[in-house]
Amino acid sequence: MAKKIYVVACSAEKNPIEKEIKAIDRYKSERISHVHALAKQDKVDFMIFSGKFGLLQPTDLIPNYDHLMKAFETTRMSKTIAKQLKNQKGKSVIFYTHWMDKDINVGPYIEALYDACELTGTAFDLVVLEDDIPIA
Repeated sequence: MAKKIYVVACSAEKNPIEKEIKAIDRYKSERISHVHALAKQDKVDFMIFSGKFGLLQPTDLIPNYDHLMKAFETTRMSKTIAKQLKNQKGKSVIFYTHWMDKDINVGPYIEALYDACELTGTAFDLVVLEDDIPIA
């Protein structure tokens, strides 16, 4: 069985510190914290999908930024993520998200990650978060 990577999209709300800090500390999101805790509980890898940087390890240092990925960026981003996934050979990606009726902004993230998995032959699955898990 392939090892799993739990992936969750970044959040608009961020720690405003200007210096680079760990990705897990940059994003202020109950949703990200929830999926990170699930990954720890299930003893699987965890990554945050940034619309600017692609897939981030929780310990990757990133600056403060503001970027919401748009539909026209999905092709470029899927290629970036495909390169990143080459280092994750033999693993499957499980993307935790809400349906687009709850957060319309997730569409490009789903598309880019799905396309990257297709490009690399990586198994992809989508898990819809319960309504009580906040979007942010």
